[in-house]
Amino acid sequence: MTVPNTDITSGPYTGNGLLDTYAYDFNITDDTEIRVFETTDLGVQTELTLTTDFTVSVTGDTGGTVTRVAGVLPSNYEWYMRSNVSPTQETAFASQGGFFPDVHEDAFDKVTTLVQQISDVLDRGIRLSDSDTSGATVTISAVSDPADRALKFLQFDAAGDITATSVVGDIGSYTVTEINTALAIVQRDGSGNFAAGTITADLVGDVVGNVTGNLTGNSAGVHTGDVTGDVTGNADTATLATTATLATTATLADTVTPPSAAQVIAGVENTLGLTAAAFVAAGQNLATPGYVTLPGGFILQWGIQNMLDNDEDTITLPLEYPTAHVAAWASPTDLISQGIGNWTIAAASPVSLTQVLVQYNCSATDTQDIQWFSIGY
Repeated sequence: MTVPNTDITSGPYTGNGLLDTYAYDFNITDDTEIRVFETTDLGVQTELTLTTDFTVSVTGDTGGTVTRVAGVLPSNYEWYMRSNVSPTQETAFASQGGFFPDVHEDAFDKVTTLVQQISDVLDRGIRLSDSDTSGATVTISAVSDPADRALKFLQFDAAGDITATSVVGDIGSYTVTEINTALAIVQRDGSGNFAAGTITADLVGDVVGNVTGNLTGNSAGVHTGDVTGDVTGNADTATLATTATLATTATLADTVTPPSAAQVIAGVENTLGLTAAAFVAAGQNLATPGYVTLPGGFILQWGIQNMLDNDEDTITLPLEYPTAHVAAWASPTDLISQGIGNWTIAAASPVSLTQVLVQYNCSATDTQDIQWFSIGY
């Protein structure tokens, strides 16, 4: 046979969830002479194993097919195949023996395929151009010990040769617009600061210097410095150090992280901001009768009861006290109509966590609205 195809790879093939067999169009004579790579929809690539993961149908110089043992190739998965001919010579020619063209041709075909495999590898590598006459070397001859190369960069030195170095050389003069673009390099200025204008990409890592511009994204780290710019995202006070200050010129477009109603009532959380909404959420009813729950859990309750002279009423509170009913008071709502010389007495006392007792007496027989007030926690 001949080797009409100069390509020793096939693919990539993208799966559609329907096919399990894909073609290759290079020359192999045995199913061991092909490598198959599978890449998942998450970009994870694995070299598959013959028989375990795939089988091969070999048809010589016309190519063949490869079948996935696990079934159809899932959608957005990829298959890539390449020649894997072993670099060996196993054909023996006897002296004064017969001439068999197919045997000679197969041997030459294998040599050709091996040359193609080497050429493909070279094409994938970094090398000097064919017209380069500088005599530069692309081997790292100055550093022979792998430990000396660890955690270093590959860099072209002043002679144009490749060397291993821990120092990044001058990247040249770039404008702010050129620096702040995709796949570009952000360079520090002469003072070691970043001066790249607006940074629109995500910044991952610790910032130990000052940020004097506007921060419009989310900042999830610990802040120990002053915030002097505009904060348009959420400011989580749990990450603000107690020594940090928030400048009066800063604006909070969104609310700080509020405590829950239970945290407001408990009164022990000191890392969250008490907003008006959080205060209300702790519990209040400003009607009559009504109540309000204060930070720390103290509760104030009030109401008005219409009573006859020499009367006593047990009133159910709007809100049950969780722990204790501390005290209660009562007074008439109208003393003027009683006239001078008449006396009016109103009193109240706790009965239980849910009730208050109100008493009313007057020297002049009268019906009166008695207002009562109760406190507890």
